[in-house]
Amino acid sequence: MKKLLVIIPLLFVLYGCPSLVDEIPPDPGT
Repeated sequence: MKKLLVIIPLLFVLYGCPSLVDEIPPDPGT
């Protein structure tokens, strides 16, 4: 169970964040 709790967030970060970054450009204010 603990491994899943670690693997799932890692997969989300590795595959989810790059997709969001490619689709949504960063705000000029930040």
